[in-house]
Amino acid sequence: MQRAIEKYQLDKFNIYVYEYFTYESKIISSKALTNLETSYILKFNLRNLYNFKATATSMLGYKHTEEAIEKMIKRFENKENHPMYGKTHTKEALTLISKPGVLNPMYGKTHKESTIKIISEKMNKYPLGVGVFDLDGNLKWKFKNNVELAKHLNISKVTVGKYLNNNLVYNKIYRFRPIQD
Repeated sequence: MQRAIEKYQLDKFNIYVYEYFTYESKIISSKALTNLETSYILKFNLRNLYNFKATATSMLGYKHTEEAIEKMIKRFENKENHPMYGKTHTKEALTLISKPGVLNPMYGKTHKESTIKIISEKMNKYPLGVGVFDLDGNLKWKFKNNVELAKHLNISKVTVGKYLNNNLVYNKIYRFRPIQD
């Protein structure tokens, strides 16, 4: 809010105080304070408020603008700008983050085929795919990723990775390599 006021100036905002108290006069937990904020937000039409969210603790229903998405992409093009660059979570933090079983929002659900395809493409280590080459370097088969190659040969994707990463000869006649151009 402070940055918005600095950017647009205070006279562009209407600010109303709906409840005032000091911590000495009213003891309230942070959860109760958040619930109070949400109750006030819900009394108004969201389009008339500066808040983007209908619930103080959730981003549900909020959509980033194209401009905001572009800014985020540009900011993190250099991975060193990411706040977690070079850091790892503690075990305690990972426990708080993880949502096992029914607490997990994906529990009992599956991704659509189109979503699985997008995730697969984004996570692919080899954007041009992988190939099976003979010992003379001639391309025999081309696959989108290790998993497709593994399914084709009916072997484990771990095995494919081992042969691919170590430039080993498979079945005495093939090498697995990333496709280059």
